[in-house]
Amino acid sequence: MNTRYPPNKNLTIHQGKRYKGLPVWEKGDLIWDYLVSIEGVIDKALNEHPRTLAIRFDLHLPVVTNEFNSSLISQFFKKLNNEITKDLRAKKKKNGQVHKSALRYLWVRERNNSYSPHYHVVILLNKDTYYGLGDYGGDGNNLANRIMRAWSDALHVDPFIGRPLVHFPDNATYRLKSNHPSFQEEYRNLFYRLSYFAKTDTKGFGDMVNSFGCSRK
Repeated sequence: MNTRYPPNKNLTIHQGKRYKGLPVWEKGDLIWDYLVSIEGVIDKALNEHPRTLAIRFDLHLPVVTNEFNSSLISQFFKKLNNEITKDLRAKKKKNGQVHKSALRYLWVRERNNSYSPHYHVVILLNKDTYYGLGDYGGDGNNLANRIMRAWSDALHVDPFIGRPLVHFPDNATYRLKSNHPSFQEEYRNLFYRLSYFAKTDTKGFGDMVNSFGCSRK
């Protein structure tokens, strides 16, 4: 069942256990418009990269604060895209060719009780270019370290401070392969995980900053 969302007349509430037949997070109301965006980003990634890698992680601020810079998350994706662009150039120079990989993403800003705002994020890349995070306990040039460097750069802090502010939860990696027998199950699992981004709780609609965003292309 869908109804208008009172704090924002332009949004619609979704109540139910499924969205277009897909299971969704069911411990509270969801925002239909955000579910539509989640579906769109995943499908655009798969249309360009039939083998798509999705990675879930969280970004935290260095101190508990009520201050919020609305350009911070945009800066993060700009820095991360720069990291990926440099990596692809280096791969092409070394190997003579490289699989292209567009960066697509979804993010949601949340604030729980007295804690400072934090972000839940997913990025989607070409699986033929990036297979996974790599060892994020080291200092190498794998994808995990590129994410941590990008967040440190966005915060304008030393990586020693920025690295611990990136959290990779359990089962952070999803690999969707369009022609594989497991594709439908993997798609459902990823969509269910990301449907949590659409929940109405802890979005902070009253503080005049965006609580949800995604790549447009």
